[in-house]
Amino acid sequence: MRKALSLRICYYSIGVFDMAFLDRMRNIIMELSETAALKKKKVWYLQRQIEALREKVDVLNDQSGNALKTANQARNEALSYYTTNTNIATLSDLRSIEAAQVVAEEVSSIRQRINGGKTRVVFLVPDTSLWDVYAPIYSEMANSVDFHPIVICFLRQDVVADKSESEVIDFFHGIGIDAKIEGYSGLGGFTSIQSYRPDFVFYTLGSAAYPEIYSIEFVSHFCRTCYLSYGFLMVDELDYQFGQSFHSSAWAIFASTPREVQEYELRCKRLSSNVKLVGYPKFDLYRHVVLKKPIRPLIIWAPHWTVGGLYPSLNLGTYDKIYKAMFDLLVSRKDVDFIFKPHPNLKYACSTTGVFSESEFDDYVSSLDALPNVSVWKHGDYFRLFAESTAMITDSVSFLAEYLPTGRPLLFLDRPDRVKMSECGERIIASHYRGYGLVDIDGFLATILSGQDPKFADRERAIAEELYIEKESSASAKIVNALRSAPCV
Repeated sequence: MRKALSLRICYYSIGVFDMAFLDRMRNIIMELSETAALKKKKVWYLQRQIEALREKVDVLNDQSGNALKTANQARNEALSYYTTNTNIATLSDLRSIEAAQVVAEEVSSIRQRINGGKTRVVFLVPDTSLWDVYAPIYSEMANSVDFHPIVICFLRQDVVADKSESEVIDFFHGIGIDAKIEGYSGLGGFTSIQSYRPDFVFYTLGSAAYPEIYSIEFVSHFCRTCYLSYGFLMVDELDYQFGQSFHSSAWAIFASTPREVQEYELRCKRLSSNVKLVGYPKFDLYRHVVLKKPIRPLIIWAPHWTVGGLYPSLNLGTYDKIYKAMFDLLVSRKDVDFIFKPHPNLKYACSTTGVFSESEFDDYVSSLDALPNVSVWKHGDYFRLFAESTAMITDSVSFLAEYLPTGRPLLFLDRPDRVKMSECGERIIASHYRGYGLVDIDGFLATILSGQDPKFADRERAIAEELYIEKESSASAKIVNALRSAPCV
């Protein structure tokens, strides 16, 4: 009786109900009723719940109308990439989400029994450049008999896309994944998550990047949602990185380091913690690549997007100051191969700040790509590039950590007005070479191409002390095992 009352409260607390969800529940129950005599009591119980829900849903839908849709639309219109989502979900919303996730556990349990025990997991990919954080987890699931991973790559909502639909399709075909592509054609909108019947849905960005029906605050009302950051968190923006409403909406957060666990839990608004320490999944990719020196020197130039004063909370980007000089450098250094690896938001940033129009940015990239010693890489699957490179030049954040396990030198292009990183971030920066412009870039190239590397020991120390890489078990295996052991009725 207590359990029935508890579940009924969980259902009632959601507020706005999905009629398609109720129809699917009815179909599940019908299948169970035909073949599962041992589940007769549970079927009877769930039928009573559905009858009560249908009565309640009519009343609630009359009262609420499209309130949730309107609220989400207002949220997306008000947000930019660099504002927080902190107040999207109220404390009451979060309590409803937690209650709904309890119900989602029971629904998943029933569904898995019908589907032969397969756990269906959806990976929402806002940009192909973000794929690497999911890649080892997807691979772990694809090679397991008890998981059915599904990839949905969609047109990101908060910035200008720097990739066409055909480029996205080619990328996933190239790595052997039959991904679902949503939102690029502009026809028919986005397919609902419910139609994929997921047990878990994975996220790696804040809600502003997603269409409203994919946002974690919305999906968490009917599914167990999982969040892991696409980057290694080193910026000292604690509320932004750890305390937004989508963090508390997630059923689980997979943290990369003990520091992250502490920061998430300090800001968690749930009744119970949703944070699990697993490590940084991208580092698992180094288990499957071979570090080798290229025949010719190969330098990666990876500019960040926060140019000028576009994002004063960071002030990292130097591209607007050096892009002309870098083009001339790449033209003149015919003895060196280069890879141009721009941040996916750089095109948006340049058009927003007036550095380039969108077409001018495309022309610049095409001009680089036309040089015989330059290649352009805009997607994920870049760890093999890291493994085969000689060095990196960047003003990005996450690459400062991600490139460390290669053992190769990196030049961090700094700015006098850059904000201070976390203590961990500043220690990682200190392990690399640092410069401010073309003179320092020339000096860096002269040093490393002559075979010198006086910062090698500093980087080795940073790997051991800052990255939390466990040799015995991978982060992706821990995540998959966490889903396997997730509570089911």
